[in-house]
Amino acid sequence: NSMTDTPQLHAQLAAIEARFRQRLDDELDTLDELSAQLQNDPGALRNLRDRLHKLAGSAGTFGYGELGSVARQLEQQAQTQLDADSLDAAVLTKLSSAGAQLRPLLQRCGLPIAGLVAAMCTDRMRPAWRSAIFAV
Repeated sequence: NSMTDTPQLHAQLAAIEARFRQRLDDELDTLDELSAQLQNDPGALRNLRDRLHKLAGSAGTFGYGELGSVARQLEQQAQTQLDADSLDAAVLTKLSSAGAQLRPLLQRCGLPIAGLVAAMCTDRMRPAWRSAIFAV
């Protein structure tokens, strides 16, 4: 019996996937709230940038590559605004729809659980990644 055949492993991975998916949903809701504050609260931009940074890293790790890539682009735009002498209204408008831009990517991508199981069971997957995934 290989590790991929154990129902317990499949159940654990399905639970991890469900928890991460819920975290993504919650994080997109938070991005919506922060985005709505951008025009009135200067601190919201920094908070938005920080959350986009975390989202970009974790989304890619869990197989949401496109979502992670778009989050990284939005993070870089937010950082550019933070570094600028004055804010660009067009960029702020784009950042204000960060959640709306990312949400469709959540619906159509993600690593199938079978692919994650296969990756977990190969020697090529870094032990640190395996630990990070199971620690979620």
